[in-house]
Amino acid sequence: MAIKDRSELVLRLLPMEVAIKVQLSDEDEKVEETILLSPLEQFDNFETLQQILQDKLSKNNELAGAPETLEDQNLFFRGKEITSTLTEHKQRDDSNRIKTLHSLGIQHEAELVLKLLPMQVTVLVKPPNSDTVGGILTLSPLGPTIT
Repeated sequence: MAIKDRSELVLRLLPMEVAIKVQLSDEDEKVEETILLSPLEQFDNFETLQQILQDKLSKNNELAGAPETLEDQNLFFRGKEITSTLTEHKQRDDSNRIKTLHSLGIQHEAELVLKLLPMQVTVLVKPPNSDTVGGILTLSPLGPTIT
């Protein structure tokens, strides 16, 4: 089969795979878990990546205490936080343009870092045989692996 002048060729891309390296805090650069997200397309919006990640986190036994939403979490790509940048961009930009993985420079086999913020847990202390709260304890910071 010869390719002739003005031929039209079709290049079908395979789905992308992105690795999310989960870290428990800013002080410790240790990766606790690596989560592979696939299938992704280069023109998927960033919210699609967040939804897939959130779903995987909720099913991960090792990170059972991780927050169910990623709104307050820090997601980094190439050393720059991209979650807060997108939130600020949406607040400033009236056209509310949707950022795609491609427009953010996220390609196949890219590695993003998710830095989980410490959890805060409130304990309501009730005396025996009473529904009255006798005291409130706030435990913070706690890591998401505490069960």
